[in-house]
Amino acid sequence: MNARVSDAHLSDRRSGGATLAALIRRHPMIAFFTLAYGISWAMLLTLHGLLGLPAALVILLQTLGPTVAALVTVGVLEGPAGRRRLLARVRFWRVARRWYLFALAGIPAVCVVAALVLPGAFVGLGDQSAVKLGIEFLAFVVVGFVSGPLLEEPGWRGFALPHLQAQMGALRGTLVLGALWAAWHLPQYLVPEWANENGGLNPTLVATFLLMVVAIAPVMTWLFNRTRGSLFLVMLAHSSINASLAVFAVTASALNVGLLALGSLSVMLIVVTRGRLGYVSSEDLA
Repeated sequence: MNARVSDAHLSDRRSGGATLAALIRRHPMIAFFTLAYGISWAMLLTLHGLLGLPAALVILLQTLGPTVAALVTVGVLEGPAGRRRLLARVRFWRVARRWYLFALAGIPAVCVVAALVLPGAFVGLGDQSAVKLGIEFLAFVVVGFVSGPLLEEPGWRGFALPHLQAQMGALRGTLVLGALWAAWHLPQYLVPEWANENGGLNPTLVATFLLMVVAIAPVMTWLFNRTRGSLFLVMLAHSSINASLAVFAVTASALNVGLLALGSLSVMLIVVTRGRLGYVSSEDLA
């Protein structure tokens, strides 16, 4: 290849990169969600559909999509400093103890109450002690923290939520994010192991799952805003929700328990905060 052809190819690559960066700058939210969906879905279809890797590994790796999308988008918008600020939220764990209490005791309590309300939904102690059940819950929280929330939340709450709140307000931004977050999970139903754990391909149960995910979003927004943007606490709450439904609710009823528990909690937070969910805009601070 002569020098002129090589230079032309290099120029084309630079031009393509500049065009992509310009598109991201003009439409950052569209770019983020397109990348989040595209990376996750392509990874899932490739790793599961073509390579046949173990389901747990496939689900784990495909959850990287939102965070990779956030790092790409914020890198274009703000450069390396923006990436560092985003990732710093993951390490922001110094918040008031009441937020840890909410994540590790409040959420399980709400889920247990919902399970007790729904006939046959509560696991009960059986031959287990309350201490043993509590240890099982904490074990699920620790394992669950690094197998989903850690990889997802820098994208959803770290990048998307602040931008959507600034554009639409807390409630509308949260509901939009909740709907898109829920829909992002749909291809996971192509993985039989994951589908079986979440009710299978029954249309009613799929709809229940999607509604439950949307119902979780206001709780996450409120916690994010009230902890001054701590992704660590959001991840902990995310893992606590998953652990609560796995440990305290009968598997067949877990989705209904989650929808009732988190839906009720979200409605209460929306009413009490008048839809602000702890959000303070720059105009409010002026």
